[in-house]
Amino acid sequence: MASDWIDDIEEEVSGVARDRRSMAGTLAEDPARVTATANLLLVDMAGDWLKHKRRRRWGTWLFRLIALLILLAIAAALLAPLLTGESASQEPYTATISLTGPVFEGGEASAESLRTRLRQAMEDEPSAGVLLLIDSPGGSPVQAGLMY
Repeated sequence: MASDWIDDIEEEVSGVARDRRSMAGTLAEDPARVTATANLLLVDMAGDWLKHKRRRRWGTWLFRLIALLILLAIAAALLAPLLTGESASQEPYTATISLTGPVFEGGEASAESLRTRLRQAMEDEPSAGVLLLIDSPGGSPVQAGLMY
């Protein structure tokens, strides 16, 4: 059945091609037949064009979706440590605590300040050790003893 329809179209197209050889013959014979054949061809071409556009549109959107998913995966991998509160680097490091100034109670270089900083440095998992940098002209012997 479908081949009969295709055969009919092929016959019409070949007839139009023969008639096109002489422009006068095309117009004189049957202009309605030429118009009908042209309309069939236009409908077929329009259908093919629409299929092509749909496939192209789907391909474009599919490419965009895949690119978006890849970007989201990269962003999630980069932001996961920040969102979970983990440090970005899990490699061991040496924590450094710097104290400057005279050693007095309530000052920057006091025993309580040093204790707080030491506790923070030791609770950090990747911290392998603590380095103390103390630049002090002296101060309270009681605070120095507590620090020791």
